[in-house]
Amino acid sequence: MKKYIILGLLTLVGLSSCQDPELDPLQFENTKQGVLIALRGKAYDYRLKGSVVGEIDSFSISKPENEVLEFDAEYISKDVSNLSKIEIYARFKQENRVKLTTVEGSTFKVASGKRYPYGTIALPLTTILKALGKTPSSFVRKDVIRIESDLVLTDGSVIPASSIVNSSLYEAAHFYPAHSLLYMAGQ
Repeated sequence: MKKYIILGLLTLVGLSSCQDPELDPLQFENTKQGVLIALRGKAYDYRLKGSVVGEIDSFSISKPENEVLEFDAEYISKDVSNLSKIEIYARFKQENRVKLTTVEGSTFKVASGKRYPYGTIALPLTTILKALGKTPSSFVRKDVIRIESDLVLTDGSVIPASSIVNSSLYEAAHFYPAHSLLYMAGQ
């Protein structure tokens, strides 16, 4: 029995000393503690009824000039004054991501009675398509554009969207990270 206890302890020590950072689903080395943006508003509600996990809205292929991707986000941090800006990118399929816009951190405001700053981000579909170098005919129904948000803090550090590698780990009844969102082609 003593032999099995010693063998078990040695196994635990061995396993705990072999940490592979790529296997860390929360990417603690790349993420500052408590620094995220959470999806809020209509886009959050849409995500709950969307056909694909993470889908926050859909766009019309036939009338792109009328489409605007709009979502509300809440900046959650121990220090709510440390958000410098949010850099927003788009990616289609396996192509490289392209920068869409920069949203200044100062546009996020703490509402009366709230703890965290809140802001609205609006991206016209025509702007997204132009940045991607695509036309509406480039899409078929259910094609997805991934919208990624990197946070830039006042100390110059960047929290990339890629550091939130498994957003379902953060999911809760009233929280979904807004770092990597899906915008789906509809009719």
